[in-house]
Amino acid sequence: MRRLPPDSERPSRTQRKLAAEAVVELAQQIAALPDAAFKGLPLPPELRAEFEQVRKMKPCAARARQVRHLAGELRADDELLAALNTAVGGQRRMSREEALRFHQREELRESLLDPHHGAEALYALEQSAPQLDHAALYEQIERYRQTGDKKYYRAIFRLLEQGGVP
Repeated sequence: MRRLPPDSERPSRTQRKLAAEAVVELAQQIAALPDAAFKGLPLPPELRAEFEQVRKMKPCAARARQVRHLAGELRADDELLAALNTAVGGQRRMSREEALRFHQREELRESLLDPHHGAEALYALEQSAPQLDHAALYEQIERYRQTGDKKYYRAIFRLLEQGGVP
């Protein structure tokens, strides 16, 4: 058996295994995507049909085998693999950004409802988001403070969301 020098261009066995596991993970993520995101992926028709079959399967050993098979199919086409990595990575980034905006709106709502600093937060919001319906927001804040009803609490969040507040 002939050994290659350590600085060889050939990837090690561990590197090949890690790359294969990454493709299996990508195939699992593709199978778990919501329908709208899945439809936007650049998949060839035959792979799309196979992924649709996997998406219908319940989590079991057969599904895991099929996902590994699809990962092997993906490894055969480097261009497709790169395009799918980019598309799925963009989906995850969008989800993280949406979650971040959601939490920022929640924190803003809490600061608006704070009895000690709510007026300051409302004034700062008026300056930073002039497109927001401030009269309706003020009305919902006052209703929530008077009644404590959660529907006003949710209405404040919806107003912030509709007003494009991050």
